[in-house]
Amino acid sequence: MDIDLSSIGVPLSRFWEIAKARGFLPIIDAPLPSRSESWHFDCRGSHDEVYRYVQQGKDVGSIPPYTQMAHSAILAIGVRVDALPDQTVGYLQSSLIRLGFDPGRIDGVMGQRTLGAMRDADVDPDDTLGSLVLRLKEKFPLEF
Repeated sequence: MDIDLSSIGVPLSRFWEIAKARGFLPIIDAPLPSRSESWHFDCRGSHDEVYRYVQQGKDVGSIPPYTQMAHSAILAIGVRVDALPDQTVGYLQSSLIRLGFDPGRIDGVMGQRTLGAMRDADVDPDDTLGSLVLRLKEKFPLEF
């Protein structure tokens, strides 16, 4: 979201404090009104788990954290991500990361690392997505 702070009379540095306390993160590193995008904030929700996972290098890939976080959020609302060959596997990988498991990067490919994360998560192989969605609802109830 973009905010016109002049219309609400709050200095940018103060708004950053208010926004961060409520789960909104600025997309730049310092509250400087002269910088481009200083008024732009994300509400990442559970998809911040994906961002941090990639930022920590756990994905072993070349897809930037923000891109993988965006893929996760887009998949979560049921919209196709053209960069992924299998949308269901991409959603599965995103779900596993958000729940704290380690499937590798969100690439839409069912590899050994994704299969290992599924075993670690003890998901029902006959109802993989259903059981993961229930866990996501429990962990992130405000998103459902």
